[in-house]
Amino acid sequence: MKFAAFLGVKDEFELIDKAIDHLRAIGGCLVFAWDLNSRDGTLELLLARGREDAGLKVIQGNDADYDSCSTFAAVRGAAAEAAEANYDWLLFLDADEFWLPASGRLADCADLLEADVLSVSRFNVPLLASREPSDESELAFDPRHYEDVLLVVEPIPNFRDHLNAHPETPWSRGVPIPKFMARPKFIESVEMGMHDLISRAGQPLRRATPKDLIIAHRPFTTKSRFARKIANIRKFLTHYDEVLGPDLAWHWRRWLEIVDRDGLDQEFNRNVFDPTICAELRQRGTIVSAAEFFRGPRAQETGA
Repeated sequence: MKFAAFLGVKDEFELIDKAIDHLRAIGGCLVFAWDLNSRDGTLELLLARGREDAGLKVIQGNDADYDSCSTFAAVRGAAAEAAEANYDWLLFLDADEFWLPASGRLADCADLLEADVLSVSRFNVPLLASREPSDESELAFDPRHYEDVLLVVEPIPNFRDHLNAHPETPWSRGVPIPKFMARPKFIESVEMGMHDLISRAGQPLRRATPKDLIIAHRPFTTKSRFARKIANIRKFLTHYDEVLGPDLAWHWRRWLEIVDRDGLDQEFNRNVFDPTICAELRQRGTIVSAAEFFRGPRAQETGA
């Protein structure tokens, strides 16, 4: 079973090496890194690494040009190349999303033979006040360390409305929507945000949600990374706010409003989990480790 990955990248210098290394560790031997005009050294790192690594293909986009920043053409080309090279699956993810197979190997996932598309549950990794930035960068995502990988797994119903009514709630307290992987031969392109595929016309697809594969999402790590994210969001929405409409990227607009009103530090600090609060959320089962997730009933619920 052969796996490829389409990796969206924008100013992720701290994470990009680790993201690619992790994909390789779980079984992804071909990586399409789609860089949207990174300015923090990420692109240079990718290009240098790509010169030494035939399995890393760097696709350069430009987030100031809609045709260039649209995933449609880039995905179509990557899917065609993966299909021609007989890859069985193509994963779609961003550089801050670490896919966690229960065994540590994508090839062991139980639904691979019976599905054409897997919708993979995604959970935020809480940023802990007790960890130094260096500790965050060393957080490991292999099965030996799944006990240390904490995940916010209990969703808040109507989360957008909840945040409007309770603005003190950290955004990381929510559960984001899944990402996916699919057989390359069925992929025409992807929906915006890479949450689902646009399939080739007339292709019936078998879908599943795996019990033994989840995604650890790291929306917050360092304040400098969050500052770059806010700056990039501001530039992106300057060009594409009307294209996105009122519902897509609503959390980006919310972050800009908060940062403009209260400053960047307040929103970042709101998403740093105090050890006492984290312990309470763990006691309630709102936060669990990846190891606990795979051992417990939530894995059964995810795959239901």
